[in-house]
Amino acid sequence: MQVLGIMESVDIIKQEGENIYFENIFGERLEIKARIKEMNLVDHRILLVENQTVGVSKKQEALVMDFIEKARIRLESWVTHNDHHQEEYEMFAERLEEAGKKESLEHFRKMMEMTAKSNEYLRKAFNALE
Repeated sequence: MQVLGIMESVDIIKQEGENIYFENIFGERLEIKARIKEMNLVDHRILLVENQTVGVSKKQEALVMDFIEKARIRLESWVTHNDHHQEEYEMFAERLEEAGKKESLEHFRKMMEMTAKSNEYLRKAFNALE
């Protein structure tokens, strides 16, 4: 079995007939004649079978997109993604508190603080690209 990294930062995956369309946060689009055999969202991996490239297209902006433009998009995407996780963490922390799991809640809240600090630095990195 051959393992290929075909596209980075995939945001949209859509199966249409025998083809799968991938679009990333940069607007790049890839069409592959295949089917999904397995998806591992934790490891960010998708295993395809009968992989045969049909065509590649890009939005006009992506054709001239340089590294700095991609870095802005990627950092903004990570901040948004982490903000969503923070919302989930708040709900989970409430459930731990309701369950009376004080020690677990203490550790979990420390992790939440560290994650918020991490996101603060992602925002600073984004702003420093201006």
